[in-house]
Amino acid sequence: MSPKPSQSESEFFAREEQEKLHRLSEQKKREEEAKAKESNRNIHFMKCPKCGADLKYAKLGLVDVEECTQCDALVLDKGALDKIKGTNHSLLKSLIDVFNKDS
Repeated sequence: MSPKPSQSESEFFAREEQEKLHRLSEQKKREEEAKAKESNRNIHFMKCPKCGADLKYAKLGLVDVEECTQCDALVLDKGALDKIKGTNHSLLKSLIDVFNKDS
């Protein structure tokens, strides 16, 4: 006959079980968030923010940009904008000044 578990033992195992369930719940939540983020990325990747059409890669001088296949909008990411900032062309400088007014 096995001895009856003490109150403190029962509390310990109940706490352990609760912590295990909490960790599993948190892990499942993180996995679901990652899955939703990836799904969202797949929906919006290489889509024009203006009209929703597909984007294609294009070269603007030394800078790689994305260009809309429908409305011809140009999409610059931070890396492209940093490359443009490094140039001394007055037209590009004017363009950058327009963007920097909002910052």
